[in-house]
Amino acid sequence: MQIKEGKKIYKDAEHYIDVQKHFSDEIQCRMFVEFPTEKFVEYQKDLIQEFIANLVDDIETNEYDMDQTRSKCELALQDLNTKLKAFADKVRDVEYFEIKGYFQMTIGMMLVSSMIGNVNVMIFRNQKMYYNLDNGAKVRGKIDLFSEFIEGDLESGDEIVYIGTKISDVLDPYDIKELEEVIKREPQHCVAFINEILCARLEKNSIGFVTSYAISGHLKHHNPLASEKFQALAQKMNFFREWKLNIFKNKYQITVALLSVFVLFMLYSLLAQIFQQAPKEVYVNSQ
Repeated sequence: MQIKEGKKIYKDAEHYIDVQKHFSDEIQCRMFVEFPTEKFVEYQKDLIQEFIANLVDDIETNEYDMDQTRSKCELALQDLNTKLKAFADKVRDVEYFEIKGYFQMTIGMMLVSSMIGNVNVMIFRNQKMYYNLDNGAKVRGKIDLFSEFIEGDLESGDEIVYIGTKISDVLDPYDIKELEEVIKREPQHCVAFINEILCARLEKNSIGFVTSYAISGHLKHHNPLASEKFQALAQKMNFFREWKLNIFKNKYQITVALLSVFVLFMLYSLLAQIFQQAPKEVYVNSQ
């Protein structure tokens, strides 16, 4: 499998760490982490580099076994989360350490990915949005932690895009449709197109990064369970995307219908009050 990378980074080199490790044609690892907070950047980088070094040692001693590689990645990330939290808890003069980035491992044609902070991942397949997920920072303490794995089978021609911001707040369904058309015409312009939209709508400091990975190669080590899980998530996201798109297309008609229902409801309430206040006849018997 071959992976072609394209990226745009908005931070100085001293504020992020970008590591790539090519174990074999079957197993490749990528990690990008950004540290917007000035304090203790070098110590945080050391934790990430230690994580990568230990992971490399563990994977190489397993002779690239697929199942063991995935398990090693999961355990290593859990250990990294523990160390990040312990580090942040010791520092008293910083309220919150904002970190954002992602860890990605391709095992055969299976993707294993984890994100930290406000990061979005999109996967395009056959020039269409196949998968879209906003990670979102989960403020449970002084530092965010890497998320649980998302995983699924890749296909030749897939494009994985990571963006260092919450994309649902920036791109609407029309932007996604336009992006799909751009990928269809000129796949290499995916990062440039996203970058242009984000820079027009956000401050560069809040964007962080845009990174894409174009996948090419043959399908190996197909995992039906991972593929079904991935497809179920993708179908769910596609359903909501189409639903939102239909709302945007018919928003005028929907607004008129909602106003009509509101007016009818108010009229009904007014008539009900009038009938309740009308005088009632009183009958008194002879007794």
